[in-house]
Amino acid sequence: MSEIPIKGVNFFIKEECLALEFEKRYQSLSSAVLNGGFRKVKAIVNYQVDKDFSNKNPKAFLRRKLINFPKPIVGLMTAADITKYALKYSIQKNFSVCTIVTAGISNAVSVGEDTTQPHLGTINIIVLVDAQLSRSGMVNLIGTITEAKSMALIDLDVRSKFSGELASGTTTDAVALACTGRGDAINYAGTGTNLGIITGKIVREAVKEAVQKQYLFYSNRPLINRLEERGITLEHMIDVIFKHHPELKCFSKEYVKKLIEDNLKKAEITLLTIAGLRLEEDYFKGLIPKIENINLELIDKIFGLRIAKIINNKHGVKEFLNLCKNDSKTLNLGMFSKSVIKGLLAGVSSKLKSCK
Repeated sequence: MSEIPIKGVNFFIKEECLALEFEKRYQSLSSAVLNGGFRKVKAIVNYQVDKDFSNKNPKAFLRRKLINFPKPIVGLMTAADITKYALKYSIQKNFSVCTIVTAGISNAVSVGEDTTQPHLGTINIIVLVDAQLSRSGMVNLIGTITEAKSMALIDLDVRSKFSGELASGTTTDAVALACTGRGDAINYAGTGTNLGIITGKIVREAVKEAVQKQYLFYSNRPLINRLEERGITLEHMIDVIFKHHPELKCFSKEYVKKLIEDNLKKAEITLLTIAGLRLEEDYFKGLIPKIENINLELIDKIFGLRIAKIINNKHGVKEFLNLCKNDSKTLNLGMFSKSVIKGLLAGVSSKLKSCK
């Protein structure tokens, strides 16, 4: 168990509880299920529930489960594995700061989306500051912590489970901040302050590490994973191939799947696909500069043509052009994403034809 480098704090994991107990009451500010808001507390506990957990009164549930801890207490809840936490800290001349993060991203979301489906999958962030933070300073630091969390998800290219857009968090994230009250008063903790900079850095690192521990979700994960996170699944791609070429059903789905995966591992195809996906996002956000006489529909085909040619030369190109002519609704994607996927499927289809 890692030690907390702040005097008067006891950190441990026992059964379903990741707990921090304090030698005296510390000022806290949190969005916790139990005792959120501004409080003087003697403990912060992150309680692990089952993934299918459902309770109409989670506050009362937590109060019962945490009855043996010192009071007052702040109670968080997660379905993530609390043993896969990430702990980071920094010791400075005028303050020390420590963060402990558990991360579940099964309900990752882009802020502002319509999300009506209830899911458990929470990023819980606990931050301890060995300093005397004013109330406004604590509010300021909560904002910095939240920004750092969102940047960590962007670093990992975590996608919303609802839209496929970049995720800014999950639907049930919580932050618990506590300070010891020792030392000089600190009134500001935004991204331009020393405390904000240090806290932002370690929270960003801890969120990334916690996500990676929980899901083996690395930034350089296979391209097929990143496509599926955007709703572009292998199953659907295989269905498109069989829809346009029923005669290819003589090949097993496993064989076609392997052929798609093998081609996605080719360096140039990987880079072209990522470039197309990124251009799609920039186009959607209106980030492409206005250029006179630009023909985006022609430009987007460059990606697909090149991918199809890499896979099966002129036969892949011919298949790509036929697919563009005959398919308009099978792939419900934007123009650049559709181009790279059509290029991939055209190349694979033509390759299968040549194997018959």
